[in-house]
Amino acid sequence: MKLLKIDIPQNRIFGLDILRAFAIICVVATHGKYYFTDPLVRRILALPIFDGVSIFFVLSGFLIGGILIKTIETNGNDFSVLLGFWKRRWFRTLPNYYLILLLSFLVYSGTGDVDLSRYLVFLQNFNVPHPAFFPEAWSLAVEEWFYVLIPLGVFIALKLSCNNKQSLLLLVVTVIVIAILFRYQKFYSFEINTGAVWETMLRKQVITRLDSLMFGVLGAYLSYYHNDTWILHKTKLLFLGIVVMIVNKAMWYLQGYLGLTFDNIYYCVYSFTLDSIGPLLLLPFLSTYKKAGGIICKVITIISLISYSMYLINYSLVQRFFIPLILNTIHLPNSGIVYEMFTYMIFWTVTIVGSIIIYKYYEAPFTKLRDVPLSIIKIPGKTHQSVGKGD
Repeated sequence: MKLLKIDIPQNRIFGLDILRAFAIICVVATHGKYYFTDPLVRRILALPIFDGVSIFFVLSGFLIGGILIKTIETNGNDFSVLLGFWKRRWFRTLPNYYLILLLSFLVYSGTGDVDLSRYLVFLQNFNVPHPAFFPEAWSLAVEEWFYVLIPLGVFIALKLSCNNKQSLLLLVVTVIVIAILFRYQKFYSFEINTGAVWETMLRKQVITRLDSLMFGVLGAYLSYYHNDTWILHKTKLLFLGIVVMIVNKAMWYLQGYLGLTFDNIYYCVYSFTLDSIGPLLLLPFLSTYKKAGGIICKVITIISLISYSMYLINYSLVQRFFIPLILNTIHLPNSGIVYEMFTYMIFWTVTIVGSIIIYKYYEAPFTKLRDVPLSIIKIPGKTHQSVGKGD
């Protein structure tokens, strides 16, 4: 068990850990429900599941937006500050991504042509449908382009203006409006809208989803510049956010009963906006919920810590590769609810254990490198080498 023991960092905000853990549970549960063949079982399992990726987007925008605003307000609007921000982000996100990308390529390299070069620079779904290979990478492309474009936009906007608050707010609103307009344009450009079109052309493209992260940045802006107002009605906003998320989800269930299809403007434009506004309204309460104790809270925090690894491995590697390998090895009768429940539990177990190992022995060590001053790295058999400035 020592192999899987994780040291929990200090000064974490437990409320945000709750939101992150809930988001990854929704993502993994969405994939896992397809182990069950009975449509009724799938519907029951889907009841508590929300759009985990949109929650991740808003949370990421809130955290990164907050870091960016505080950094600029503290250290000024110098390009070295921007470089330091990028360094910290990429030490956090790129090592895991490239590791799983490499493993996926090795596992699936014989199944068809893969343009790996586009994945290396996150261009596989910038404004085109995401390829079938490593499908969960679509959201990573959205986030990475957000990390590049938005800080650069903030840097330029502040250089051209003497009012940081107004410039930041204008940038946030502009990006949100542009992303929504892109969805409008795509919606009206299709002769027919289907679930597949909605999924590939609207939900999983960079230019149509940047607004989800910018709603998080809007939360960071309000939290930093209008903190008293931000927390004054936090409990009411929490309940309102839950209501928005439930209503938006209920609309999807009403689709079948009302005979609605994906050829209406709600699904193609407004549903994505509500998927972002709901989590945004939760943040005033959750971002001020600092600490909690007990075994359940510890489990939630650990799930939050390993959520990035869970997201990357749960589908392509675990569900599509390792689980069939395990089931073929143990030779169980492949039918019936018992078999499906057993497979479902194996899926969760392998995902969590594998993610703990990746987090502890690969992700966390790389993340620590972002805090190394002067970036001095010891190379075996050679002298120390400086590879750049620290934060």
